[in-house]
Amino acid sequence: MSKHSQIHPYGTWIAAYPSIESLVLLKKLQLDLKIPNPVNNLHCTIMSSRIPVLDAMNINQNTQSSICADVKWLEIWRKGRYNNLVIVLKSDQLVKLNKTFVNNFSVDVIEKFIPHITLSYDAGEISLPNLEKMQMIFNSVKAAPI
Repeated sequence: MSKHSQIHPYGTWIAAYPSIESLVLLKKLQLDLKIPNPVNNLHCTIMSSRIPVLDAMNINQNTQSSICADVKWLEIWRKGRYNNLVIVLKSDQLVKLNKTFVNNFSVDVIEKFIPHITLSYDAGEISLPNLEKMQMIFNSVKAAPI
């Protein structure tokens, strides 16, 4: 069967989901910073493809070992007229997963992969404080159609 399918005509994405403990830290950060329009489904996108990838749809699992990421800083990423507020992460494990999925599923990558978690898709004008040193733990990886 082809790696590409018309079952999901808009594409496929794969994401890592934080552990309960990390999710609590992220939600607390959203509240403490009074972030406008907070994201509810917090995750780190590992791969996003505009090409549907049927083989990737089988990925829906708890990781055998935790994926760790160090929090680096907050950043605003301008997307059209919106200011997306993200936490930039440092994680060799997430970078390796991205390369593995991109290679295994033969998808083109338009942008350089930067591990991150989006806290708001429309943060408006917000001041960015320095963050305390913290680590995010991810314990599941799932694929979904776009």
